[in-house]
Amino acid sequence: MANIVRVDLLASAAATLLVYTLADYKNSFVSFAMGVILADLIDLAEQQSAPINDAFILAIRQQAAQMPAGEPGNCNKCGEDMPRLVNGVCCRCRDRLRLP
Repeated sequence: MANIVRVDLLASAAATLLVYTLADYKNSFVSFAMGVILADLIDLAEQQSAPINDAFILAIRQQAAQMPAGEPGNCNKCGEDMPRLVNGVCCRCRDRLRLP
């Protein structure tokens, strides 16, 4: 009787192991397939957004080129020594007084 129970337990364990192995294979395949689909979608989105990103970068560079260079010195409004003055005014005073 003990031998029969042992064989049944071994058969049950082998069947359980086979079911878990098949389930892991199925989950791995689904994960792989979803990964491929997501990777394709990400590549497609990147390709479609590249011209938009390039346009934004170009606009930012054009705005930066129009900014005045500024020079170091004492601010005409607050009198503090600053590394960058635009039209003689530091950034804090330009922000506070809403100057260009």
